[in-house]
Amino acid sequence: MNARDRTIVLSAIREQLSEEPLRETRNRKPMRPSPRIVALGITWELRIAAVWRVFYSVDAEIVTVDVVDIARKGRETTDAVLGSDDDEGEENEP
Repeated sequence: MNARDRTIVLSAIREQLSEEPLRETRNRKPMRPSPRIVALGITWELRIAAVWRVFYSVDAEIVTVDVVDIARKGRETTDAVLGSDDDEGEENEP
């Protein structure tokens, strides 16, 4: 991720998730469970600029948002973007 993209993503995270991270919007949606998504603890997805996806979970008790992964999204499925269990620790960007 280059510096410009990093600025865009971090700004969107601050703007979108600092207030009401559990409210569904056009770009913020709860994830449909799959074995990979459940294993990673991801419950929500934030879409940024039609390219970036921020996968996160929320602990409502202590009011924290845990960003699990940030990935560039193309035509791949979300499971493919997040990688398989075999890809653990590898980056999902080319």
